[in-house]
Amino acid sequence: MLALFRTNQFVANIFLLLYAIIVRGSVFMQSESIVLSQPGIFSKLLYQWIPSHSIEGLVVATVLVFVQAVLINIIVGKNRIANEISLLPGMFYVLLSSAFSEFLYLSPLILANTFYIIVLMELLSTYRKYSAAGAIFNIGLWAGVASLFYGSYLFLFILGVAGLAILRSFKLREQLMAISGLLVPYILAGTYFFMTDNFSEFWQEQMQDNFGFLDLQGTPDLIFYIKIGLLGLMLLTFIFSYNNYTKKKNIQQQKYINVLFTGLLLSTLPLFFQANIHLDHLLILVPAAGILLSFNFQNARGSFAESAHLLLLVGLLVLQFSFYW
Repeated sequence: MLALFRTNQFVANIFLLLYAIIVRGSVFMQSESIVLSQPGIFSKLLYQWIPSHSIEGLVVATVLVFVQAVLINIIVGKNRIANEISLLPGMFYVLLSSAFSEFLYLSPLILANTFYIIVLMELLSTYRKYSAAGAIFNIGLWAGVASLFYGSYLFLFILGVAGLAILRSFKLREQLMAISGLLVPYILAGTYFFMTDNFSEFWQEQMQDNFGFLDLQGTPDLIFYIKIGLLGLMLLTFIFSYNNYTKKKNIQQQKYINVLFTGLLLSTLPLFFQANIHLDHLLILVPAAGILLSFNFQNARGSFAESAHLLLLVGLLVLQFSFYW
C-alpha cells in the first residue's frame, strides 16, 4: 500500500482522500457519545452550524484532515525536508489524525490544526530571508486564530518565536511584528462581540473557560492506557531516531527538523494551562509527529515498512472498533 504514496504526482492525492475515508470510516458505522475538549469561541460559533458529532461534522472533519495532509506534503516537498519527495508525510498525518475514536469527530483541535500547519509553512519560509516581515506577522496572526478555535494553540506563538530563533537572527523589531499579528484576531473578535453587546460572552468562553491547571477529564480504562502506551512508544521512537533524521542532511534541513522537535516539546505546555482536557487533546502532537513518522518509514527497507504500516493500520482500526469488544 505504501507504494501508492511513494510518488510526488499531485493527482495521486486522490489515494490520500480514499485513505482518509478508510481510516476514518468506523465513525460513520458507529458514532459514540464522546466528550471533546473545551472549544474556543470560534469553534462554538461553528458548532451552531455544523455540530461536532453530526454526519455533516464527520464529513467536514474528514475533508479537513485530507486538506491538511495535502498541505503537509507541500511543506515537506517544498522545503526538501525528507530524503525523497512523496505523499508519505501526508499519509501518516492522516493515519495519526484518525488513530483513536476520539480523533474522528469535528473537534476544536481538528479545526485548529489547519492553522498549526499554516504557521509551520510561514515559519519555514523565513529561512535565509533578509526581509520576512509578512511571514513573521502571519505566524502571530495564524497562532491567534488557532487559539480562538482551541485555547491551547497559543503555544504556536511560542513555537513561532522559538522557531524563528532557530532559523534566523530574530530581532526585537520582528518580535514586535509577531506580537502584533497575535493580537489582531483578539482585537477584531473582541470588537465584534463588543459591538453586538456580547463581550462578556467572549471573555467568559474564550478567556476564562479555556484556562485551568492540569484539568484532565475522564476516567482511565484499559483502552486509555493502551492509547497512551502507543503514544509513548511513538515519542520514544522519534527521540532515538533523531540522529537518523539529521544524518546526511544539510544545515537547513537539520534546522527544519529541529523546529519539528521543538513543536513536539512545546505541545506539552498546554497541559499546564488548558481547561477541560480530553483524549482528543493529543491531536496537538499530530502535525509534527506525522512528518517525523514518515521519515522512519522512508528510511526503512521496503518489505519491513510495508509490514510495519499494515500492522499499525490494523492495530489502530482494532482500537477504533473497540465498541464491539
